[in-house]
Amino acid sequence: MKAQIGYNIRSKAGGLLAIAGAFALALASTVTVAPLASAATSATPPTVSGAPSSGTLTLTKLSGSETGNTNDGTEQNVSGEPLEGVTFSVTPVTEHNGNAIDLTSASGWQLIEGATVDTVQNSGTYTFGSALSITTNSSGVATTSLPLGLYLVQETSSGSNSVVSPVAPFLVTIPLFQKGSTGTWLYDVHAYPKNQELTNPTKTVSTPASELNGPVTWTVRAPIPTLNTTDSLTSFSITDTLDSRLEYIASSATLEVNGASLTTGTDYTLNYDSGSRTLTAAFTTSGLTKISDLTDTDAVLTFKTTVTGVGQIPNTAYSNINGNTLETTPVRTNWGKLTIEKVDAASSSTKLHGAQFSLYASDPSSGSAASPVATGTTDADGALTFSPLWAGNGSETQKTYWLVETRAPDGYVVDPTPIKVQVVANTETSTVVKTVTNRKPLIPGLPLTGASGTYTLLGIGAGLIALALGSALMLRARRRKS
Repeated sequence: MKAQIGYNIRSKAGGLLAIAGAFALALASTVTVAPLASAATSATPPTVSGAPSSGTLTLTKLSGSETGNTNDGTEQNVSGEPLEGVTFSVTPVTEHNGNAIDLTSASGWQLIEGATVDTVQNSGTYTFGSALSITTNSSGVATTSLPLGLYLVQETSSGSNSVVSPVAPFLVTIPLFQKGSTGTWLYDVHAYPKNQELTNPTKTVSTPASELNGPVTWTVRAPIPTLNTTDSLTSFSITDTLDSRLEYIASSATLEVNGASLTTGTDYTLNYDSGSRTLTAAFTTSGLTKISDLTDTDAVLTFKTTVTGVGQIPNTAYSNINGNTLETTPVRTNWGKLTIEKVDAASSSTKLHGAQFSLYASDPSSGSAASPVATGTTDADGALTFSPLWAGNGSETQKTYWLVETRAPDGYVVDPTPIKVQVVANTETSTVVKTVTNRKPLIPGLPLTGASGTYTLLGIGAGLIALALGSALMLRARRRKS
């Protein structure tokens, strides 16, 4: 609301009431009100001898939306959460064009005819006295005693409260003519400046598309604030700095707002700085205009990362709205490492190379047709490592996997029985080691695996058949001779 004093002087008394009545409209906030108690009032105008020489100004700072009723300076029952620690400066406006503003005289009221916050602050024709600073208490209330006069009230600090923007400056007179009454003046004036508080963003992380390395999808929701009459969105961005164990997937980020048709590059920008590992989504002036009138909706930033390390990996995102930085509650994705050691069952110091394994996220013997998460072969040291493996999100830090041996080392018996293992994410170096043994065959020389074994069996079989056939022919020939 425009803080202005205006009147059309028809007589001293009429002009005085008109100017003073305009100040009932000069309080900045519009609120839903219901009379609670009468402020200190007097039928005596300030220009009459014996009128009070001072009054009070009480500011009650609340969060919430404005509504249609106008604050008239009386004490009110106003809905909203009290905001503690908000500081205001109350500055006396002492002169206009070199003439003292004395509200105990009609001429003093005439000097402030048509005054607005803009003209008082910027025209250079007004002089100020020393500002008084007051801060709201736990009830959101700040009260100060003031001599009669014109005052410029400004919110100078929101304290620890995150608000869209400070309440616009407003002018108030002590006393204030009570609008709608006849000859009633308020010497104890109440104002209820309201702010819209900002809401912290939230963040979630998905189940990975693959339990080995991911990717995982991250979603940040930053609520778009409701704007009061004097509010505007001047800046709005979301930032997310990634842990060194997360690798951003290029061009995976999207920014959406329900109810707004946004174009990348025109309404917002997306940028990933590989040096600082920071992803930033920022609305442009065009985008701010499109979202300013929206309520009960979020700006939603979604992006994907692969996982390159193990441990409990935290992530926090931030929104910055009109210079206020708000953060999400940290979320975690947890990853571990599984190492297989393949050894001879009779001699654990004998490491077995060439064993092949498949790793499953569910028990393959349960009848499910699940595909393996990963496959691999033991190296010269008999070792095979799967890393990083997903162990859960948030408080879930371990997950069950199943190992299936699909090929044994040459000269050993394959054991296809699924082996249940637990992968745990504790620290960046936590590794689960599973020792798996193989036995040699009980029948010496019996080939077990590989093409060479197959051909050997075929050769032995063919030889046995030939020997049997030769023996039969010789026996038949002898019978003929006899």
